[in-house]
Amino acid sequence: MAALLIFRAARRQAWATVDRLNQHEAKARPTRHVTLASIVLSHAALATGAILWWL
Repeated sequence: MAALLIFRAARRQAWATVDRLNQHEAKARPTRHVTLASIVLSHAALATGAILWWL
């Protein structure tokens, strides 16, 4: 559960960073990369938790 909160907080921070960069007209990586990484890591954390629960 903690990992999910960390991934969510990281995604929110990435969006805030992109917003700040947009104010200065700097180029940033598309936020979909961060969103995809967050989703993949969240699923991995859930799968790990499920496996450990069943052991």
